[in-house]
Amino acid sequence: MMNGNNTNSGLYEWSSSDGVPFSREELRLDVDGNFPQMVASGTGFSGLTFRIHWVARPLSVEQLSDGFRWVGPIIFKRGSSGIFPYTEVSIERRDALTRVTFSGPGLPELNRDYTFRSPFFREVQFEFDAEQGVDLTLDYQTDSHPNRPATLPAERLTIDTVFERSGFRVLHTGGDTTIPSSASGTNASWSDAEMHDAMQVHFSSIAQLPPSQRNLTRWALWTFFAGIHDQGTSLGGIMFDSIGRAERQGTALFVNSFTSNAPFGDLAPDAWVRRMTFWTAVHEMGHAFNLLHAWQKHLGSPWLPQKIRDFDLQSFMNYPFFYQESDRPRFPDRNTIDFFRDFMFRFSDEELFFLRHAPESFVQMGHADFAVNHAFEQARISPMPTFTLELRTHRDGNRFEFLEPVGIELKLTNQTNQIQLVDEKLLEFTDRMTVIVKRRGSSQMAYQPYAQFCYKPKQRVLGSSESMYAPLLVSVGSRGWMIDAPGIYDIQVCLHLEKEDIVSSPLRIRVTPPYSRDEEYLAQDFFCDAVGRAFYFNGSCCLTEANDILAETIERLPERKVGIHADVTLNMPKTRNFKQLTASEKGYSIHEIPAEEKAIEHLAQTFGSTLHRAKSAAETLGNIKCNSCFQNLATVLKTTGKKSLELEVARNMYSAFEQRKIIDNELSKIRNLIQKIEK
Repeated sequence: MMNGNNTNSGLYEWSSSDGVPFSREELRLDVDGNFPQMVASGTGFSGLTFRIHWVARPLSVEQLSDGFRWVGPIIFKRGSSGIFPYTEVSIERRDALTRVTFSGPGLPELNRDYTFRSPFFREVQFEFDAEQGVDLTLDYQTDSHPNRPATLPAERLTIDTVFERSGFRVLHTGGDTTIPSSASGTNASWSDAEMHDAMQVHFSSIAQLPPSQRNLTRWALWTFFAGIHDQGTSLGGIMFDSIGRAERQGTALFVNSFTSNAPFGDLAPDAWVRRMTFWTAVHEMGHAFNLLHAWQKHLGSPWLPQKIRDFDLQSFMNYPFFYQESDRPRFPDRNTIDFFRDFMFRFSDEELFFLRHAPESFVQMGHADFAVNHAFEQARISPMPTFTLELRTHRDGNRFEFLEPVGIELKLTNQTNQIQLVDEKLLEFTDRMTVIVKRRGSSQMAYQPYAQFCYKPKQRVLGSSESMYAPLLVSVGSRGWMIDAPGIYDIQVCLHLEKEDIVSSPLRIRVTPPYSRDEEYLAQDFFCDAVGRAFYFNGSCCLTEANDILAETIERLPERKVGIHADVTLNMPKTRNFKQLTASEKGYSIHEIPAEEKAIEHLAQTFGSTLHRAKSAAETLGNIKCNSCFQNLATVLKTTGKKSLELEVARNMYSAFEQRKIIDNELSKIRNLIQKIEK
């Protein structure tokens, strides 16, 4: 529990039927118990309407003959501060009486007598489920592995307990069940599209509501334990940032990922695996409370200035394999050992301060955007940067058609005369980037993806003048469409490395006016959240609204570039046996939707029935994404025995890429594939 015997921390309440200007007030006193922060915060309401939120710290304490007094400055206000001009708070706790006095220069004191309400600051609902054959890892025996702090208490630590000690009363909305599956044979791994679709139907406390109510914000979180992701063992979990408009309400853990592989020679491999799975679960759930990674604390907009931390943070929000106490070289296994040698299985003080005392809308699932209301600092640009970051489109004039999703390519180049070690997925995920999009005449917007990925880094060598590349869809994210009208846009990316920030030059693109009335007509429905998520997750089988719009786009605009995007997004999920989570009165089950041969052959025509089609696909999808989709399609063609069609498409794709003079790495992938087919 957050508040044990003889402690004062917890939630207090004052109410009055004739209160002016407030009819109800809450006080959160954080001075003892688990990890006290010496902070007080409060919220004032008029009826059900929020009026003011305040935070006071640090609190000094004075022991009285029959209790305690805590006094401190009010450092933060949000809301109608004009009706709350006070600058200091004094809290006296005497037996059952808790009197709060607000004061300020030249102001009469305001006294309130609060009643103790709960030893917890806030209340949250959890639901845990696992697919068939996957264990729910909801606890960890802290002394089961020898690599641990000497002061770590030996106990059976549960996920519930971690969050209770952070200040939350934990309730459960479901029975923590295993979901039966008939889809474990031909395709056991989960794609982004399959996992996203599962998130759309999963949450029992949301799924049972009528559609008009599913977007309501709630203190509720669903965590799904799955086997393995299509990306393989490097991906340990995903926090989905948008399910409808209710954000941060779903997480997924992949227990057959890197968390299931103990280092060679580990003295307690079973305990190592359980510990890593437990850490991953709490880590991803922490994201749902709007907590950033340890090294991302400077990426958001401010709510209060906080000490900027890096890879040395002892917290669930740091990666064990990133942990670094000094400037010594990093080795993931060594870093993990050092991390758990000191880790006390808790969130950091800064994170606890945020969880307990930030305004409710900043922390609550489904409320504030992810990464908003955290500390921010200006880019750390080195006078002699070690890398350059370039944004490019591979098309004349950087022109995009109206409705066409805008995808750009990131190019990171080592500009030193020495080799550099970098994470091979550095450009693939945006957790180390700030991406800004600005339309001429409008304010800038910050890109935020629909999901946060927890992966184990793998370093690669980047030689002098050598480059690495990745695609980035910038049209739409969890905050909505950022490129949805004709005009001129500037796009700029800041890549946050360990010791410096690499800022690209702005990339200017032009979105042309609508070509026809069909485009103007479609635009009324096209720029919606469902279509944006379908593009981001490369398709969906449950977003019927998006699929209907994509089908209409293909029918009305078959020769426009948006038609190719719609074609690939609509049909790619149909080329594989697609796992789908379904809900019924008996509970959840997982079954497979069989692949459609018609969709497979249709995409083969789209990607390369002729050289012209192959070139069109490469230009509008971008070289890297186009090749990735084609490689997936080639695997499907091979497994379904369509060798001649696979070879025809591969040859046209190779010719198209060769004429576009793309990087040899992408070209060699197709060349190697052709050689394998011809054998």
